[in-house]
Amino acid sequence: MARSPARSRGGLAEVRWGHSQDLRAQTGVTVVLFPQGAAGAVEVRGGAAGTYHTDSLGPLSTFGHLDALFFAGGSLHGLDAGRGVRETLERRGWGRRFFPGGPRLVSISGAVLFDLRSEASLRVDYASLARRAVLNAAPGRLTEGSVGAGTGATVGKFGGFARACAGGLGWAGGPAGDRARLTAMAAVNALGNVHDPVRGTVLAGARGARGTFLPAPKALLLPRRPRPPQGTTLGLVLTDLPLSRRELARLAVAGHDGIANAVRPAHTATDGDVVFAVSVGGPSLEAPWPGPGPAPYPGAGGDLLASLAAERMGEAIVRAVTCARSRPRLPSGSEWSLPRGVGGRAAP
Repeated sequence: MARSPARSRGGLAEVRWGHSQDLRAQTGVTVVLFPQGAAGAVEVRGGAAGTYHTDSLGPLSTFGHLDALFFAGGSLHGLDAGRGVRETLERRGWGRRFFPGGPRLVSISGAVLFDLRSEASLRVDYASLARRAVLNAAPGRLTEGSVGAGTGATVGKFGGFARACAGGLGWAGGPAGDRARLTAMAAVNALGNVHDPVRGTVLAGARGARGTFLPAPKALLLPRRPRPPQGTTLGLVLTDLPLSRRELARLAVAGHDGIANAVRPAHTATDGDVVFAVSVGGPSLEAPWPGPGPAPYPGAGGDLLASLAAERMGEAIVRAVTCARSRPRLPSGSEWSLPRGVGGRAAP
């Protein structure tokens, strides 16, 4: 595991991040809490997504409000994490009253990835894992690698699980112009290989000979037992700029551009790729220009944010696999890419 050096300020300083994991079952939950509430949008590109209460973040929905977001392993079983998050936050008095004297309602969305390995995996209590993740949540830092929703993640499964590498969870953040910040988080359990978006080299994926990785088209032709591939990349783009629902929706689309730059192939028929875009800065009719001086053209603020979102999502995906730990018969990409006979591990 590795601590991200990125730290937030302003509205992002109040956001809380937490993990919990079941190391025996190799699965876990990651939560992101918004104590002052947030506005959100979602874009689903994978053909086999598993989501929780995402219709409320659609462009035609009425509210689009979020108190918390979760990513979980366990495929459909992992959706129970939503109950654990909701019950824990309700006991803490979170939520909004929609009419005077009415009950407080906590708004939660989330998505799951497929990390099931055996029948024992079906007995994991994801609601309890989510409760622990909420209790572990703290502002200002996020542990990366084989933790939370990335605990049992794998990448490069085109060649079958026997050739896969360890996936994980990563984060990348920094300024967005002079007056704002933008952070991306990714839980990477992709069917495809993970590439360095700048150099194009494979960092983790379907394993060939020691020190090499198979290109996805070649891996597709490998003989293997017929079973559906199991992959997903879950992403979050988070900013403290005030944004409209339309701008948030565009930011979620841009997050998928980052996935496509780093994961090849992405958005396949059996991937569950989902990206959430969240603003803790309040509503705005248009993304404000965060740079010095006047905006160079209408919509320039949104274009700058979208470009940064794609870039930071790619960086978060790279962090996820480079910080991942090797497991028995499942090396990290960092370890596998070493020359034959040279020992090593990914960042602890």
